[in-house]
Amino acid sequence: MWGMSLGDLAKVAQEQASQLAEQAQHIQSPSGLFNLDGLQDGDQNTEQLQEQESTPSHTRADEMAAPGSLADPASRTLFSSSSVSVPVPAASSSPPPSTVNYSAAALAQREAEGRARRAALEKARADKARAEQEAEERAAEEARKETEERRKRAEARKLEQMEMMARKAREEEEKKRKEEEEKATEMVRVKAEEMLKQATEAQEGEEAERRAKKQEQERQCAEEKRQVEEERLAEEARLAEEKEAAKEAGGLAEEARLAEEDDISEEKRLAEEARIDEEKRNAEEVRLSEETRIADEKRKVEEARLAEEARLAEEAHLVEENRKAEEARLTEEARIAEEERMVEEVRLAEE
Repeated sequence: MWGMSLGDLAKVAQEQASQLAEQAQHIQSPSGLFNLDGLQDGDQNTEQLQEQESTPSHTRADEMAAPGSLADPASRTLFSSSSVSVPVPAASSSPPPSTVNYSAAALAQREAEGRARRAALEKARADKARAEQEAEERAAEEARKETEERRKRAEARKLEQMEMMARKAREEEEKKRKEEEEKATEMVRVKAEEMLKQATEAQEGEEAERRAKKQEQERQCAEEKRQVEEERLAEEARLAEEKEAAKEAGGLAEEARLAEEDDISEEKRLAEEARIDEEKRNAEEVRLSEETRIADEKRKVEEARLAEEARLAEEAHLVEENRKAEEARLTEEARIAEEERMVEEVRLAEE
């Protein structure tokens, strides 16, 4: 009878009870009492069934409600009927039903619980590994963003240095050009002085030879001197005008260009700062979104865990209630059977 369900046991008990009823119609007990050994054996099996808690509640309820079980009203009539009038022998020839061993079901339940615990451990390990991987990915992403920001800052500093070097080069070039202009003016002046000196020396050397031409030579020298002076003054004025014009034009253009470059550099700096702020804001939004997602996942996992615990507690509560109801039902059936037995004994004693 290994592996028999409660329905099968109930059917066997019903068959044995039917045999006892058939024997009761033909056999007279020496003591005149009805033999309830079969019912007592059935009560022993009932007590053994009460100790079994490893069977799921829905299976036991379905089997106990199956046709021929103790919960079936059709099979209960055998125990509640008091219409049997023929006594039976004190000893029954039917062997008592065998005791059902439920250790296999308990082992199966323990194995299922072990598998559930192992699955929970595997899930916890997987969750931990996934969380560690996500943390590593976040750290790598933050490191990459930090490296990108440092690179951009270095590029901005390099651009500023290049602009400063270009500005210094332009200033040096302007300074060099001015120095060259001053040198050219000085050379013209020196040359004019040399020419004047040469003319004066020639005039003084020829004074003895050309007394008659002295006045003419002096006039010529004066004229040449005047012309040279005019040329020098005109050259100086021209150079001064050119210098002033170049200075004004170059200074204004340079100032305008520098102002334009400053405006462009300021616009670039502001655009770069805006872009960096946008990247930081996007990174912050991504970080907050990731933290929100992780918090939601943790919350969902916690809710699922609490729901699972509540479900298991509810199932345990239902199993306990079913067990208590089954115990109460079996106790009530045993009490009714005992009352019927006592009534039957009294009736048989009176007969």
